[in-house]
Amino acid sequence: MTSLDIKSILSKEAGPHPTETRVRFAPSPTGYLHVGGARTHLFNWLYARKTKGKLILRVEDTDQVRSTRESEEMVLKDIASLDLNPDEGPGFGGDYGPYRQSERQEIFQMLAVSLLAKKKAYRCFCTEEELDSKAKAAKAANKPPHYDGTCTHISEEQSQKRAEAGEKFSIRMTAPQKDYHFEDALRGTVTFKPGMVGDFVVLRSNGMPVYNFSVVVDDYFMRITHVIRGDDHLSNMIRQLMITEAFGWKIPKFAHISMILGMDKKKLSKREGASSVHDYLNAGFLPEALINFLALLGWSPSDGKEIRPLDEIVNDFDLERLNKSPAVFDDEKLLWMNGEYIRAMSTEDLLPRVLPFLEKSGYNVATKPKEWLLKVLAAVQGNLKVLADINAHVDIFFDTKFTFEQDAKTMMQASEAKKVVQVFRQEIEKIGEIQSESDLQKVQTAVKEQTGTKGKNLFMPMRAAVTGKLHGPELKFVMPLIGQKETLRRIDLSLDL
Repeated sequence: MTSLDIKSILSKEAGPHPTETRVRFAPSPTGYLHVGGARTHLFNWLYARKTKGKLILRVEDTDQVRSTRESEEMVLKDIASLDLNPDEGPGFGGDYGPYRQSERQEIFQMLAVSLLAKKKAYRCFCTEEELDSKAKAAKAANKPPHYDGTCTHISEEQSQKRAEAGEKFSIRMTAPQKDYHFEDALRGTVTFKPGMVGDFVVLRSNGMPVYNFSVVVDDYFMRITHVIRGDDHLSNMIRQLMITEAFGWKIPKFAHISMILGMDKKKLSKREGASSVHDYLNAGFLPEALINFLALLGWSPSDGKEIRPLDEIVNDFDLERLNKSPAVFDDEKLLWMNGEYIRAMSTEDLLPRVLPFLEKSGYNVATKPKEWLLKVLAAVQGNLKVLADINAHVDIFFDTKFTFEQDAKTMMQASEAKKVVQVFRQEIEKIGEIQSESDLQKVQTAVKEQTGTKGKNLFMPMRAAVTGKLHGPELKFVMPLIGQKETLRRIDLSLDL
């Protein structure tokens, strides 16, 4: 960043925007977007849409070891997959960029140095080894792990000389020892008592800002009006209030939302098997269902209706109905909700969603007419909970995938079943193609009359012979789609079992 860029940023109006809601989602790009982060992004997106404001995506990539541009792209791709794109951010433009913290280093450094001039901070020459030793000593003495103030005794003149001589230092802010308060939209007045924190670093010796410093600076210059984030950030507030006060800035409004727990009641991001948006979409969850589910983790609709389109969620969304209690990520409920969404879709809309899963599993769908595929989909749609389930239900329609399951083989080895299937074959040859349910009923009636068999003993052998399974789509759906020739081929195979 050039000095001209800094001047341009500093010349603009800053602080919470007076007329426009501006919220932000600020991920650290260290991998795919975790579902916990996706919920935070969603709540910010919903509030921006509800208030006709703007959502800013800010990439907090000051951790140069773990943050990568590849991970940033992964996060952006997940957000795009949910169709929850921001209004400003990397790749989206905006008047308050740059939107990557790594590109704003000179601003952080300049403002940290300004705290020295204000006598709100001082240079700290303690090494990491020395600080670790002090922290261990404090712990051993059952004292808070606060900085012991070693460098507060260095005169300003001596501090300047050591810095000019090239000695490395961090910039450490003096922590005022007094009460701090702020109003939280969910928790009311939150108070921090004196002594909760000691003097803390705002700029590391390598020139990188710490999180609590950079986030305050960026929120101020990006004109953020509301900060909606997880309640694990509550402990950060006291330092952020101190930094805001040191500059004489106005703070945004805050809403610290409940954490998400797994079914094991442990924090979702720490539990075994916690997944990213990418993982869930790859497993065949619909973006619409995932969004609907995430919205209910910590927010309650006014009418109690759970399954609802995104525009209804926007219209009903209110910060005051966000919950303080932890939300539980129930995978079974998500699975149920996803199945409801799948069943409610038209086959025209659902087909392009399932085709990638079929192609990945080796189904040669490119050779099949669209109308045929739509009929196959209609036959199995009610059995799908995730899109990937399609593979377990359509093999009976593809001759190259057809096999007999063991329970079907066992049934076909009974003499009574073989007798039913032999007559069934004869009737299929007589009638030709099965085009309708009435055609199939004629065949089944003829088999019943000739064999004297009825009920399950009649229908199950016919199903086993044609589908290779004892359960699944009804024959009235299967036989018109596979045709007479393939039906007879399968029957012959079943009789040889």
